[in-house]
Amino acid sequence: MTTRRACTATLALWAAALIGCGEARPLLRTRPDDHPGPVDPEVARLPNVRGHFIPDEVFGGTMYALTAGPSRPSPTAPPLFLVHGLGDKGVRDFYPLLPTLAAQRTVVLFDLPGFGRSTRANAEYTPDRYAAVLARLIDRYAGGRVDVLGHSMGGAIALLHASMYPQQVRRLVVIDAAGILNHEALLSHQVHRATDLTARFFPKLAEWALDKAAAVMDEGRKLDAATELIMQFGPLRQQVLRGDPGAIAALGLVLQNFGPVLEKIQAPTALIWGAEDNVAPLRTGQLLVDRLPRARLTVLDGVGHVPMEEAPARLLALIEGHLMAPDNPLLAAPPPAALAARGDVTCHGQADVFFGPGLYGTIVLEDCARVTLEDVRADKLVLRRSSARAVHAVVSGGVVAQASELMMTGGQVRGAVALELDDSQLDLAGVAVTATEQPYRLGPGSRLLFSVCPLQTPAGLTYLQGFYGGPPAPPAPAHP
Repeated sequence: MTTRRACTATLALWAAALIGCGEARPLLRTRPDDHPGPVDPEVARLPNVRGHFIPDEVFGGTMYALTAGPSRPSPTAPPLFLVHGLGDKGVRDFYPLLPTLAAQRTVVLFDLPGFGRSTRANAEYTPDRYAAVLARLIDRYAGGRVDVLGHSMGGAIALLHASMYPQQVRRLVVIDAAGILNHEALLSHQVHRATDLTARFFPKLAEWALDKAAAVMDEGRKLDAATELIMQFGPLRQQVLRGDPGAIAALGLVLQNFGPVLEKIQAPTALIWGAEDNVAPLRTGQLLVDRLPRARLTVLDGVGHVPMEEAPARLLALIEGHLMAPDNPLLAAPPPAALAARGDVTCHGQADVFFGPGLYGTIVLEDCARVTLEDVRADKLVLRRSSARAVHAVVSGGVVAQASELMMTGGQVRGAVALELDDSQLDLAGVAVTATEQPYRLGPGSRLLFSVCPLQTPAGLTYLQGFYGGPPAPPAPAHP
């Protein structure tokens, strides 16, 4: 079909829908190599629902797809493609949402290769290849700009697809995307979540648990190079991962660096997160909203990793609000609130202190535990024997840490030397680092962990991902 004929057919369909005459068909293309597939009873009554088996042009074999929608879709609602996460439920993940989503638009769901009713194989199931699958599916069924919604691993795939194929995506919905955080940062989050309460009453026990977790990560890091080989070679995937598509896809997700991806995404993006998500913690949503050019984050209180099951009504309201909003949503962010000038501040010997939005000079934390910094703008941040977490913080004169721990999510750090560490551990996720001399200086016993952190230096723009360690700390002095 030529472009002119496609446009003519579309205009004719819209006109028929508006005046209520003639018989319209969904804005969906099919091909002769579509073969009928089963339809589950849960969705069998949806309008124009059909199951399809189609050729998989990326991995080989066949894919299962499900389409549904009204005979006369809303002219303002292009087709919506849904991308599921890990697990054999596949398209069934979205069944709680499908009746509402398919009321105004054509919806296309599909089992990712290796899952559900699609062909399973010992194949290289990586996010970029899954993004190519989605691109071919859009070409096959829609042939134009569509909306894309992804959950969990599907959210990561949707982000990568929007970066690689921007011409295909009108609007994007990302729900509890998994795999964006570096795997060590995710493990660290889980450990801290488990030990936070313990640290209040049994600090030595919590310190012991954190040390053990760090030792486990040190050992696991020795295998990082091997994981790429495992991913690339079929016999190794079979031996180590038993050729299991779920394990292969999970490893592919772990190996993907999303740093160069996010800032290329121009589609207006709704980020929706369960506040209690432990699979893809809220920290992921917080870093994404800072790194995506046109995104907003909405948090669902009391909800975990699967909002489709836990809060479908609240989730649907957010999805529909984003997809049906007027053109060019998210172009103009609301003006930032005026920040109060707070000058230099010092925390000394305290715990559970909160520093909120404001313009600060130098923030000094000395012998302070579990400090929270949220939306602060500071000239400098200095930590001595302290632990802190910062969200959306901007530090213009660098961070200095001595025998301390800092977990920083989103925001920026600038400085001649942006990060100076001595016997300290910093975990940065989605933090933009700018350095006029060098990005970091690591003293003995120091560790840096980066997840999708852009780094700007006089040499240009790069992306920091993974672990960086300083020389070993000297042994503790022996007590007489």
